[in-house]
Amino acid sequence: MSQILSWIVLLPALTGLLILLLPKSLEAKSRQIAVIATLIVAALALWAAQAFDVNAADPLHFHIRTEWIPMLGIHYDLALDGMNLPLVLLTVLLTPLAFIGTWNQTSGDSTMQKRMSALVLIMETGALGTFLAQDLFLFYIFWEVILLPAYLLIGMYGGAERMKTTLQFFLYTFAGSILMLVGIAWLVHMQSQTTGHPDASFQALMNLKIPFASSQGPAGLFSTQGLLFAAFAAAFFIKAPLVPFHAWLPSTYRQAPTLVSIYLAAILSKMGTYGILKILIPMFPEAAHSFQPVLMSLAAFGIVYGALLAIVQTNFKTAVAYSSLSHVSYILLGLFSLKAEGMGGALLQMVNHGIAIAGLFMISGFLEKRRGSLELKDFGGWAPQTPVLATGFMVIVLSTVALPGSGGFVGEFAILIASFRVNGYITAVAATGMVLGAVYMLNLYQKTMFGRYVDDYVKKVADLDFREIFVLVVLGIFIVGIGITPQPFVAPSRTAIEDSAKRVSPNDALPERQAVPGQVSR
Repeated sequence: MSQILSWIVLLPALTGLLILLLPKSLEAKSRQIAVIATLIVAALALWAAQAFDVNAADPLHFHIRTEWIPMLGIHYDLALDGMNLPLVLLTVLLTPLAFIGTWNQTSGDSTMQKRMSALVLIMETGALGTFLAQDLFLFYIFWEVILLPAYLLIGMYGGAERMKTTLQFFLYTFAGSILMLVGIAWLVHMQSQTTGHPDASFQALMNLKIPFASSQGPAGLFSTQGLLFAAFAAAFFIKAPLVPFHAWLPSTYRQAPTLVSIYLAAILSKMGTYGILKILIPMFPEAAHSFQPVLMSLAAFGIVYGALLAIVQTNFKTAVAYSSLSHVSYILLGLFSLKAEGMGGALLQMVNHGIAIAGLFMISGFLEKRRGSLELKDFGGWAPQTPVLATGFMVIVLSTVALPGSGGFVGEFAILIASFRVNGYITAVAATGMVLGAVYMLNLYQKTMFGRYVDDYVKKVADLDFREIFVLVVLGIFIVGIGITPQPFVAPSRTAIEDSAKRVSPNDALPERQAVPGQVSR
């Protein structure tokens, strides 16, 4: 099983290409083929996770490193480690669930099914490759793989304003990617000058001493490390996104088909936050520390800004999009705290947010399929007619508002504790987002599930079918499981998080008894 990571990364894309070649007579089977492929990938990832040894001397498991383009120092370099393991598992869990949960929403057009299934599988390869890459050029290649399928899916199958949306989405993400590519080339050039040969591996680049002078410009922005930090930050902040780099998000999430919205919100945004955790902070520690007050302030502003906009929305999907902006800002606040418990809480919250936001977009798909609309004025009084839908929706709502006992509570609590250690005023602003979050989520729930229904349409609405129930049950199990026993989900990342935090603040690490977010040292 030495090549298990290659199979995990490449099998979805290979299956996607195979699906694109299917003849007309077999197009209707494309969704089944896609689900089978994603389940095989999930089984391989679970096997790898089960074999992951937290106490191993080498933190890189199933490491594959082969020279690819020697003259540029590029290697085919994949490994499973404590930081990427939770996000790999999140990706392989949500991909088949997204297919199953949206099964009947594109069933009328077999060609549409074929193209959508193939392109989403290619996106899965891009996401898994981004998380598992241990070479910066390889990271960039997989980072870009996801862009074209997303562009095509929104452009071909999005809403009425899809062309404007796809252009905005492409320009934002591509501009960030170009800046990151310039930063990668600069880093590898510096590494080549230092050692005499180019090497784009994370390990080699982490050892570089990159000049940083805090007296040059505002907080060292114009020093070498400051400029490199800015180049990588642009790409990661757009993908995450961080306010004010978020302008592409609301329209993209709203216009995209439900299957694509799930992937963009639950997986694509985690590529940005993972890049901050894996590359931006540990590779440019002085710059990260210097810019910390501004970044934490922007994250806190994003929490409140996204929540306030979510409250006033009249469209269900748009409200969910702004709620995602608010909750991703919590993740960014934990990362920018530069504290071990905050970064660990942020990693856990990446998983929690991925599960919850996937559930919310699936709920939006269920509602739209039954009502033909997502305008809140068209809903009301659904709970008596659809009790299973109402129950599943409520479980997801409770996780989103960070109810104790849900996964969302553990991650947000750890983030706020770490943030408070750095700046109490910023934390106080961020904490108001928890109250505002309850307002907009309960408002969404009340306007759809309770009150008086607007017409007799609701009397004909069917409750969830077996596939839809299965998806919500699986998501609910993980929401409750992480909330009650977070230890198995975060223990593998402890060492990696501490090492990353020490690069920024050498004297700051998790106390011995505070091994995971949510535990309190005595």
